[in-house]
Formats: sequence, structure tokens, C-alpha cells
Amino acid sequence: MDTSSTGTGKGKAIARRGKGGSKSQAAEPTDAKATGIQLYRPQLLHDNRPVGPDDFTISETVSISGNRPIGASTLHISETYGIVANRPVESSDFEVVATMGNRPIGSSAMQVSEMFSMSGARPIAISTLHIDEVYSTMGGNRPIASNEIDDSSTLMGFLD
Repeated sequence: MDTSSTGTGKGKAIARRGKGGSKSQAAEPTDAKATGIQLYRPQLLHDNRPVGPDDFTISETVSISGNRPIGASTLHISETYGIVANRPVESSDFEVVATMGNRPIGSSAMQVSEMFSMSGARPIAISTLHIDEVYSTMGGNRPIASNEIDDSSTLMGFLD
């Protein structure tokens, strides 16, 4: 290909059009709108992550999968859970009555009528919900409530 006739020297690009235009033409961008796709190079990227202005105050950093900042806050930490990356455990008034493995079971006023053990033990709460029929598909039984309900806002929490 003869580049002298098309003028594709250094700093110029060949612009090709669809099937209708078979000739190559030299194209020089004149402004941002005429050049098409532009490469954006932001000013500051730390480890290929965007860093923007913020009022975030860093108290220290931890080196887990790269340097991660720890922000200053009013969070009260009672202890750390050291199995996976020293995660903080926030102090709270959550009352733990038992544990299942490493997972806490909190106290609750919920009254349980029976247990559903399809994919783990799941409690079924006592309710005044009137069930018309049960929809069984993909290994699970889903209750279908009557349309005659007094308190529809309570029902909304049980819908998938």
C-alpha cells in the first residue's frame, strides 16, 4: 500500500468506512467531537483504583490483599474475630442464646410452631395467616395466602 498517496504519515490514522466506502482516507482529529472514542486517563489512580476527593479520615492501614485504609469512626469494638483477616466485632446489646458452629443465634420473642428442614433448619413462626393452598415446585412448599386478609402490611414481609 502506498502511504505517500494517502498521506498516512506519522500522527495520522486511516479511517475506513463500511462496505460502501472502499477507499482509505487520512483522518486527522480536529476536535473532541470529531475524533470519536477518546482514551480517558485520570489524574490519580492508586493500584488501578479510582481515588477521588473525600472527607474520609484514615486512622491506619491493613495489608490484606493490598493496602486497605481503616477509617476513623465512633465504632466501639469489643473484640476481633481472628479466623478470617482479624475482622472487628462491634459491641452491641444483641443477646446470644446459642451458637450453631461459629454463627450466633440471637434471642427473639418469635414463637415457633414447627421447623422446616429442606435446606437447613428454618423455624416457622406462629401466625394468623390463613393459607388457602400450598404451591409445590423445585423441592419447596410455598404457602399461598387468601386474598381475604385484614392486615396486608404484615403479609408483605412474607412475600418473596
